[in-house]
Amino acid sequence: GDIANLVADVYWNAVPVKTFGITGSASSFDKMLDVLNVERIPLPAFMNGLDEALSGGIPLEEIFNIISSISTGKSVFTTEIVLDWLMRSPHKLFIISLEDSVGTYTAKLASRVTGIKILALRTIKEKTEVAMEHKEEIESFLKDENGVNRYEILDEIPNSLEGIQESILQAIKLYNSKVILIDPIQSVLGTKSNEEQASFMNFQEATRRKYGVTFINICHTRKSQSG
Repeated sequence: GDIANLVADVYWNAVPVKTFGITGSASSFDKMLDVLNVERIPLPAFMNGLDEALSGGIPLEEIFNIISSISTGKSVFTTEIVLDWLMRSPHKLFIISLEDSVGTYTAKLASRVTGIKILALRTIKEKTEVAMEHKEEIESFLKDENGVNRYEILDEIPNSLEGIQESILQAIKLYNSKVILIDPIQSVLGTKSNEEQASFMNFQEATRRKYGVTFINICHTRKSQSG
């Protein structure tokens, strides 16, 4: 009776043992080599001093905040970085733009590529003509020579933090996105409670460790009274 019950519990009713993510140190050297063999995210030439300080670029598995006052050229600065990454970074970019639709964001990229402020042109005809004239040059930043997307962008912004988190995980798992750019992060967290904000930052922390990604948070700060 007792022996039969013991055998039944051990063999038929066995419960898998949880690992809780624990690993032995014997494999740690190989895991270190995995990290050392990952290329950094390069910085543009105009950020050459910071590139030197960061030993050749931004590593993966990090959270970086780019902080600037409102109306100080942050958008132009960010666009220049993005354009450089699209052509030189070995890691796929996922863009969450809270200020621009996909069309407007692309027009801003195109304006930097062509040197012409396309959205500021007076007529539809002028805007369209410039876009078509420079189509090949613009599209070289949107897809590579094989027609593969150079980046992914969130087209419809979810109303909840959970929805944004799910979008980020989808970009990581389905599109192999390694650099997550959120611009600006205030539009994600601004109306949320302290607990919700902390929860989202904990999500970033856990995600960058688990999936080996880097978050780039674009942050607005208020100008001081002195400007």
